[in-house]
Amino acid sequence: MTNADLFTLFRNITIFLATIMLAKYFIFLLLAAFFPVREQLRRRRVLKRELRQHGFISEFTPRVSVIIPAWNEEVGILKTIRSVLNNDYQDVEILVINDGSTDRSRELVEAFIEESHQYDQASGSLRQYYIPNGGKGAALNYGIKESSGDIILTIDAD
Repeated sequence: MTNADLFTLFRNITIFLATIMLAKYFIFLLLAAFFPVREQLRRRRVLKRELRQHGFISEFTPRVSVIIPAWNEEVGILKTIRSVLNNDYQDVEILVINDGSTDRSRELVEAFIEESHQYDQASGSLRQYYIPNGGKGAALNYGIKESSGDIILTIDAD
């Protein structure tokens, strides 16, 4: 075989494989339009099964704990807290873990908690903890120990 024959063979194989990939992506694009229908049918099936088994449909609303580790985050910590508080889900607890900050972030969060009457401290929806500087991992581990949620989310303070 000459170099020209090898090049032609390689080119033809490449074109064949590229055609197969394009056909696969085209089929995926066509089928993607039916995914919401499939999900709706799955939800109905699950609801019917729950109704058959229990006689009622229970609503699953787990408590969600959002852990915000913060170290010298006075610039954006309040904006982060407000963005978490402005969600539609009701059963959310927010834990701000201040990791030994040397700026005013601790005081800002404390003032925000005190002046925010809509976030009841008795329900524990917004709490701040101060720990000595041990790094982000230590702050997250402390937050996980203090959280009471079924689902735990972590978000950076900036």
